[in-house]
Amino acid sequence: MPKKLSITTFCISLYLTGCQSPKPEITSPSPEITPSPQVSQISIEIPQKPLTLPPNNPEKIASTPTETYLSRLTNQGFSQQNQGIWIQSNDTLLANHQGTIPLPAASITKVATSLVSLRTFNPDHQFITLISTTGKIENGVLNGDLVIQGGEDPLFVWEEAIAIGNLLNKIGIQRVTGNLIITGKFYMNFESNPQTAGNFLKQGLNSQIWSREALTQYETLPPGTAKPQVIIDGVVEVSPTAPENIKLLIRHYSFPLAELVKKMNQYSNNLMADMLAEAVYPRRCTCPTGACSMAAARTL
Repeated sequence: MPKKLSITTFCISLYLTGCQSPKPEITSPSPEITPSPQVSQISIEIPQKPLTLPPNNPEKIASTPTETYLSRLTNQGFSQQNQGIWIQSNDTLLANHQGTIPLPAASITKVATSLVSLRTFNPDHQFITLISTTGKIENGVLNGDLVIQGGEDPLFVWEEAIAIGNLLNKIGIQRVTGNLIITGKFYMNFESNPQTAGNFLKQGLNSQIWSREALTQYETLPPGTAKPQVIIDGVVEVSPTAPENIKLLIRHYSFPLAELVKKMNQYSNNLMADMLAEAVYPRRCTCPTGACSMAAARTL
């Protein structure tokens, strides 16, 4: 939706190189040296009159569509106070709803989120998810709980669950008699709620209960990729801390931060931006989408 911004726009060129994240180890590629860009002379034409108009008294021709649009957003649960509209054609103002009030613009604040993330960590930084157990493995059955210690990986999706499920099968686990315990900041499919993320993981580990969405993502994997089958008899349990005396089985590494930032900007993913911002600016994010990125930007 259109928003008026009263801020200076910075044009920033980020040369980010990404690579697939090997599991469980990663080898960073050697950096390449690129030639210096050629600077061209650009002639700037100064306008003879202001580009914007006084905000009062817009033409009534667009008032009804604007009000209808805002009402539709309100019915969907979006506050009109968080919306900004400015429609102008040449020297005619057609619509104005908070058009002169600066509001968080998610796509712009992703630039700040990218910079502060790369400065706080480093381009090769990886978020680690730990998978542990509380019991013994006998005849393909884990007699205990499967414990997930989240590490703030913002791109833990169906493909990660499938890979972990296949690895658990190789270790010798086909069934878990206990619960799936979620601790720490574990995200999946861009859901930060640990209960919801845990339910996604429980489903992703067992191809017998895959949703259509999970199956669709599986079909994008290389031909011959195994379908995991890790049946969890118990429930998804969210715990503030991990149980004592757990045995670590798997360290799952995220993509390098440079690749995460690249994907976040490529797909303009607001939820990834908020997750990265919270990793930099650790607190519970209760602000509107994009505002956490603004908070992180203030640390620059």
